[in-house]
This record gives sequence, C-alpha cells and structure tokens, in this order.
Amino acid sequence: MAQLDYALIDVDFFDKPKVKGLIFKFGNDGALFLLRSILLLSRSTNGECVIDALYGLGYEMRIEIDEVDKILAYCETHGILARSGDVFRNERCIVTGKQIGRAHV
Repeated sequence: MAQLDYALIDVDFFDKPKVKGLIFKFGNDGALFLLRSILLLSRSTNGECVIDALYGLGYEMRIEIDEVDKILAYCETHGILARSGDVFRNERCIVTGKQIGRAHV
C-alpha cells in the first residue's frame, strides 16, 4: 500500500463503542491521539510506523509515554490497531485508485 493522499473518517467516529470506551478510560486526549495515529498511519508507507513515531506524537500532545503505551494497548486489544514488534499498522485501511483510505474502528 502506498502513502495515502486522503483518509475518510466516519462522521460518528467519536460515537463508536470502541472510541467511547477509549474516551472513558483516557479522556478526550486518548480519542484525539487515536485519530491522529490513524492519520499518521494513513500517510505512512504501507500504513505502518514504528512505535517511536507514535511516542513522538504523544510527546507533541504532551501525553506521557506510559499513557501512550496504555492507549496503544487498548487499541491493540480492541482490534483498532495491529502491532508486530515495534511496528503498528492500520490493517483496516482500504486503498482506492485515488489513494483514499478509510479508517474503520
């Protein structure tokens, strides 16, 4: 999968049960971190990035590394993001001819 030019996010993204659970556990920062992670993965080659890039995202958002680890563990446990070692990927991203990806949660 190539880098995507666009990512479609459902208008009810924040109302999805998995995202609501994330908000309950980690507050709005957790949901915003997830959304920004999905966008980061969507523009990354093959829809994947190393964990350090996600730690950098957390740093930009002023989220402690241990909290980032907890958010990512939640996302992995609930099938939102996939992890292989230090690499995270968004396997649910669908690529079309226009390089548009749709993130499913």
